[in-house]
Amino acid sequence: MENKSGADDPIVFQNTFYDTQSGELINPIYTKNYGIIQVADSFYPSEFYIKPHTQCCEVEITFVASGSMKISAEENDAELKRGEAHLCFFGERHALLCRGGVRFQTLAFNLTEDSIAAELVKSIRAAGKRVYETRRLFDLFSNVLSEFHDTGFTFRLFSLDTLISSILLDVASTSGRKNTKAKYSPDELAAKALNHIDKNLGQSAGLTELSSRLGYSYNHIYKNFKRHTGESLCAYSLRVKLERAKEMLLDGRSISEVSASVGYSNPYNFSRAFKSFFGISPSRVKKSESET
Repeated sequence: MENKSGADDPIVFQNTFYDTQSGELINPIYTKNYGIIQVADSFYPSEFYIKPHTQCCEVEITFVASGSMKISAEENDAELKRGEAHLCFFGERHALLCRGGVRFQTLAFNLTEDSIAAELVKSIRAAGKRVYETRRLFDLFSNVLSEFHDTGFTFRLFSLDTLISSILLDVASTSGRKNTKAKYSPDELAAKALNHIDKNLGQSAGLTELSSRLGYSYNHIYKNFKRHTGESLCAYSLRVKLERAKEMLLDGRSISEVSASVGYSNPYNFSRAFKSFFGISPSRVKKSESET
């Protein structure tokens, strides 16, 4: 790596389990399906160039959390913006030009001998697409990094295995998605919208993705949904989120944990919405739970 500007040191959190010169593995972290070789979270305040190098692991995913960067892979250049990820596979060459103020995260891994993800990775590579954008990647990468910051979690390896599989599945669903408009009956469209909302309660962008996911305009989905359920999309999403939140509070989960689980970045905003909906604060619900 070389800093082209010579100014401002980068901030890098990194766990690397291989020799960067020889490519020899050094105590990688093994889950059931993956051998994790590198996990990194990097911020470069000034322009930074990572020289061309040949990929030595089976899969490397570079995700831009903020800013933008240029990636050159197999003589093809791509501009990566916030929220986009680039996949590189074993034997491919690539280089990175980091724009000033970019933060990006890296996850590199091999597949274990009997990995259930082997066919999934094979299909993603065969699709030929290398740049992906899905809203879920923000949370998935953040959760992977969290497992390396908090190493005391009992089920850490299981969690990492599940998170990497979720990233691959998210990428695969994007690579296989067609741009042609889907054709659903009004009942099917309402059911698809219900299912999407229920599966994405913790995602702030859950509703905004409906149009691209289902292939209809948001206005059409909104009118069809309200006609079939009697509720607007926002009202249904809010009700289900807060009902789920109440269940978690009664199960003993903390307010901050519940708040994040249902898509609120600020516990204060969550508490205000919760009290407005139920007429009682989350802390009162917690107190009543502890008294029973």
